[in-house]
Amino acid sequence: MAPRSPEIAVLALIGVLIAAVTCAASDAPELAYIYDTDTVARDAFGTFLWGAGFNVTTVAMSAVETHDFSAHDLIVIGRDTGSGYIWGTPAAVSNVVAADLPVVGQFAGGASFFHQLGLYMSWGHCMGGTSSALTVADPGLTLWYQPDPVFIAPDGSVTTYSSGSDGRILNMGGAPPEVTCYGRTTTYTGHCAVSSEQWAGPFVALWSLYDLPDDMTTDGRNLFSNLIWFALDAADSIFADGFEAGDATRWSATTP
Repeated sequence: MAPRSPEIAVLALIGVLIAAVTCAASDAPELAYIYDTDTVARDAFGTFLWGAGFNVTTVAMSAVETHDFSAHDLIVIGRDTGSGYIWGTPAAVSNVVAADLPVVGQFAGGASFFHQLGLYMSWGHCMGGTSSALTVADPGLTLWYQPDPVFIAPDGSVTTYSSGSDGRILNMGGAPPEVTCYGRTTTYTGHCAVSSEQWAGPFVALWSLYDLPDDMTTDGRNLFSNLIWFALDAADSIFADGFEAGDATRWSATTP
């Protein structure tokens, strides 16, 4: 038999690599990122989360009432989707809740959405404030090291932003035992920057700060993506290794 030509060998190798990437991308968790008019945040977080190992579908607020969330594993409530005690429409809230998926809310949009669920971790218990760092409550949680390490300084703090980020930070004074604060702001020690709350539904968490991934430190970005994995139950999940090489079709956009 004649030896295989170099060209055939290269094509065979390319085929194996394509198959491997396709397999990895198909295993990536499916996120729905809900946004309103803030396309800058939509694109920034969509790109960042894709790079962190997730398939991302962006969903406009005007499409939330009828969007089929059954193909997703987790929903991210974008920072611009609500304010005060208002979030979308009752039909939109019902459709998100009916999906029975973990939810990670951002800034005002997340706080306003969680108000609709009757949670303590919501707009009425948050205040405006800026923060660039937080103090870790429980450094033993997988949140701080899976899949990416977050550096905790000797004083127990983590620098999450390169400068102060605006926030709707959660007042922990009077918070019920169902609320867990993962990191209190270093500027307002009685307030929380990253929290979750047990309720009748799936896992819910609030990332109280506003700024974009490019404004975060490496530790801040790792913490944000780790929070998504944590919400998906990181102990039982595959991690992001290998997904970063997936193809760009993993990030799609749903428009009204």
